Order: sequence, then C-alpha cells, then structure tokens
Amino acid sequence: MLVAKIAGMVMMPNASIRSGELDPEDIKNFPPHLKRLLKIKAVMLVGSGVWLLIGSLLVKFR
Repeated sequence: MLVAKIAGMVMMPNASIRSGELDPEDIKNFPPHLKRLLKIKAVMLVGSGVWLLIGSLLVKFR
C-alpha cells in the first residue's frame, strides 16, 4: 500500500504538493532510477488489469 502511495506521488506530484503531503524539493531530489522503476511498475499494473478485463470478457461471452 505504501509503495502505491509513493508511486502515485511520484507519477502525479502536483496533487500531493497542493495538499501539502509532498515538498517540491523532495520530488526534484527523488532518484531518477527509482522513478523509472515506479513508472514501469505502474504500467505493468495497468497492463495486467486490462488483460484481466479482456480475459474475463472473453470467458463471459464464449
């Protein structure tokens, strides 16, 4: 759960900065290689969700 929150803060920092959860300097100093890994994780999560939806629709309408 914590990793998902951090990934959301890194991927969309404006909302977190406005709410006061994140300092703009923190996002500038976040390691780029970790940011890249979090983006990859998010893309994989969305992709697997799409494939799950496609698979369930194929089974339902078989």
